[in-house]
Amino acid sequence: MGSRREGTVMPWVWEANREYEENNFHSLWCNIENGQSFEFPYMDIRTVRYNSSLSYLRLGVDGNLRLYTYRANVRGNAWSLLYTLFDRRVNENGMIFEDECQLPNRCGKFGLCEDSQCVGCPAPNGVFAWSIDCDTKSPGCKASGFTYYQLKGVNHFTVKYTVESGPMKRSDCESKCTKDYKCTGYFYRTDKSRCWIAYELKTLTRVGNSTHLAYIKTPISKPFD
Repeated sequence: MGSRREGTVMPWVWEANREYEENNFHSLWCNIENGQSFEFPYMDIRTVRYNSSLSYLRLGVDGNLRLYTYRANVRGNAWSLLYTLFDRRVNENGMIFEDECQLPNRCGKFGLCEDSQCVGCPAPNGVFAWSIDCDTKSPGCKASGFTYYQLKGVNHFTVKYTVESGPMKRSDCESKCTKDYKCTGYFYRTDKSRCWIAYELKTLTRVGNSTHLAYIKTPISKPFD
């Protein structure tokens, strides 16, 4: 287990259980500890049966984690994709484990994502239809040259799996971002007084909770801009 330092990703603990002695097939379970006392995400893939001798986990260039296993005595491609972490799927209780909105590049440089789809391009004067050209404007380095615009009911892709700062006031969270020229925006939970600083925005996830707020840096408009 690693230490809980701000900005670090928490460890993933993997456990494998043998279910079929004769063919080396196992079930796999994973717990992801992110240091948040109010939310401990986990990845339960207990239903996956994989070959313990010929299987591998692959972290793709898109940030997705996939599990492959080898199936002997089959025609065609013997390597099978058994599990994808960020993929829209529903369990028997109707709950979605994860979806593609957790992938940083799902909506390109910037965009609002819901149900694995890019549904909006947030801007200071509203949310517009998303396109691949959706992006933010550089706020510059001087605090006097930028301000923030608010988005309600959104999360950053880092929020679920990184340690937050707090509890703290929103004004202190904003001050922390303002003083850091690399910060492009901050995310705040009003119900928990928690703060996350973002150094790249990319894909934001729409959530049905108005206590999840985002504040995006944007340059102050000058006359005739």
